[in-house]
Amino acid sequence: MKRQSDDKGIGELALRVLALDIGAGTCDVYLHEEGTEPENCPRMVLPSPTRVLARRVRQAAREHTALFLRGWTVGGGPLSRAVTEALSQGVAVLAEERAAFTFRNRLEEVRTMGVEVASERPAGFRGAEILLDELDLAPLLRLLSDWGHPAKPLTAVAAAVQDHGTPAPGQSHRRARLAWMRERLEEDPDPLSLAFPGDRVPGHFPRMTSAAARLREQLPEEVLVLLMDTAPAAVAGCLAEPRVASRAEGNVLLVNAGNGHTLAALLKSGKVCALLEHHTRRL
Repeated sequence: MKRQSDDKGIGELALRVLALDIGAGTCDVYLHEEGTEPENCPRMVLPSPTRVLARRVRQAAREHTALFLRGWTVGGGPLSRAVTEALSQGVAVLAEERAAFTFRNRLEEVRTMGVEVASERPAGFRGAEILLDELDLAPLLRLLSDWGHPAKPLTAVAAAVQDHGTPAPGQSHRRARLAWMRERLEEDPDPLSLAFPGDRVPGHFPRMTSAAARLREQLPEEVLVLLMDTAPAAVAGCLAEPRVASRAEGNVLLVNAGNGHTLAALLKSGKVCALLEHHTRRL
């Protein structure tokens, strides 16, 4: 995040940025405080919310014959597998529309899984209700405050989440995801062009749209909300590393080998000229 004036009025405020990378295994947290060396800024690695929610679903499925999932669009992975297990055990699973996008980016595919998409909790429902939420900032800010970093005003909250987007009928999620990246980078080859202010997230990214709304409802209007996909966020982050930055005017190959996806980008003078992504297990 650059220190400059913009349409949110950040101007010359001291930067205090809370950054979160929510992956399939972990949630990585970093609080950047201007004037503090990066290695001395608070950071932590927490279990990914999808793993925590998966445990709750499995526990509830052992105790109830029906589950109602409400809240936000969050990461699938372990949570999706837990819901599939519950369905296979004969547990009825209902989900609000926004929560249902957690499992597939097309609601007809969610229904094909066996999940009933409901506008609200049915009257007389006797099962377990589970809130899907991966961006509740309150406990995180309390923890930081308890460890000597009180809740001073934030300049921005930046969140990285993986979002395949909603593909056209018959199109694979991976191909759609690459097509959207290519389209965006052809307009602007800067890796940071794949970052979106919270009010400008393209509508075909349901998880990022949901994340932006969740953050916005918790933060003052003047706090910038920024969303980016986890893989290009890691690649863009490499450019901030001093040794990489010193060579950025040449040809640079940057690779993010994640648990789920591996993304590689070839950059020349800081601009993306080639991109590759595939499932890590396939490589």
